Amino acid sequence: MPDIFPIAPVELHLTPEQLQRIPGTSRGNASAPVTLFEFADFTCPGCRNFNIYLEPIIRDSLINTGKVRFVYYDFPLGGGAHRHGFVAARAARCANEQGKFWEMHDALFTHQGEWAFEDDPIKRFVEY
Repeated sequence: MPDIFPIAPVELHLTPEQLQRIPGTSRGNASAPVTLFEFADFTCPGCRNFNIYLEPIIRDSLINTGKVRFVYYDFPLGGGAHRHGFVAARAARCANEQGKFWEMHDALFTHQGEWAFEDDPIKRFVEY
């Protein structure tokens, strides 16, 4: 069986202070007492479930009330079922340049089953 990860993983240890300096895409009060970091792949079913079922509850009860700042980081897994994770992350970044990151974020997770296994999902990304 071929090795799908030909390069050995490298452990990375960041302190919360170091992580605060790495730009992600955030929502909520920058001075909230708690910051929640999410590392996700738009092609990951578990990430989709979190964003469809749990993130709205977190947004309504914690982010919108100023208790939590939420920071999203692209974490494309690559290969196999996740082969479009990187290009989906780039599509979300393009949407961010238009002030529409969160709308694209939500559309990518909501419609994951429509585009994740296509040969070329770019046309769908443009539609979203």
